[in-house]
Formats: sequence, C-alpha cells, structure tokens
Amino acid sequence: MQAKEQNISPIKQRILYFAGTLGISKRDFYTKIGVSRGTLESKTGITEDVLTKFFATYPEVSVEWIMLGFGEMLKTKRTSKVKTDNTQDNLEDKITNLIGDKQPLKPVIDSFMGYLQEKDKEIGTLNKEIGKLEARIEQLEKERRDNQVFPTTNIPKVETPSPPVLQDR
Repeated sequence: MQAKEQNISPIKQRILYFAGTLGISKRDFYTKIGVSRGTLESKTGITEDVLTKFFATYPEVSVEWIMLGFGEMLKTKRTSKVKTDNTQDNLEDKITNLIGDKQPLKPVIDSFMGYLQEKDKEIGTLNKEIGKLEARIEQLEKERRDNQVFPTTNIPKVETPSPPVLQDR
C-alpha cells in the first residue's frame, strides 16, 4: 500500500513566502524568529509557539493573510518592528509572557470572528437573492402553464414524405 504524500501546510507556505520577500537568507530568517530549518520546511503542522515567535518578530504581517490566505500580506498601517538588538533571552521572555496571557491568540480569534461575521452577512444576502430567484422561477413556470393551450407532450409526430427528385434527361 502506498503512503499518501503530505504537503507543507498553507500557513507554512505563506510564512516561507514572506521570508523570501525579506531579502535575507532562510538561515538568517530562521535564526531571527528562533526556529530550526526543519520546523518550517517539514510536512507537519505548525505550532502555536512558532506562530507566536513569528508574529512577535514580524508584527507587520497580517494574521488573516498568514492564517487564511485572505487580504494583503502586510497590514496597511505598519506597526513598529521588534528592535533588532533584542537578545534571544529578552525575546524568549516576551514570548513566554505573551503565551501566559494568551495574547497571541486574541488577534487570531478576533480576525476569525470578523471573517465569520462578514461571511454571515454574505450568506444572508445570498439567501435573500435565492429566495427572490425561486419566487421568480415559480412565477415563470405558472405563466408558462397558464399560456399553454394544448399540451404538447401527447401530440404524435406526423411525418410527411419528401417530394420526388426530378432528374434532367
């Protein structure tokens, strides 16, 4: 039996795409966010810890774009970047504090809630349109039935012979 090939998750693909736009090596990117190469290039899922490190280092990246693939890659209003002179320990302390307060999840949850509310509105609008179209179909079918004088389904087809072909003699 052949094993199903698994691809890198879309979230990891978008993070790697963003890394490619920075103009730095992948190694430098991995070092900057504090993960190993295999963390983002493996075909396994992505952890909350990796996402927290990524967003702590690159807050200008849109959570909605990373998580869902919608919208712009970068937030329209740039937020201040994490200072590059932070030591690894300082960065780890900030991440630990954020994880303890569950703050990294709040932007993701807020983004999902906004997305769901937009979809609910869109679904409501589409349901109204479907209702109008169904009513119009019923009206047209009724008009068609009312305008039919004779039913056409039981009329036998009459074949007429074709006229003989005249030939030049």
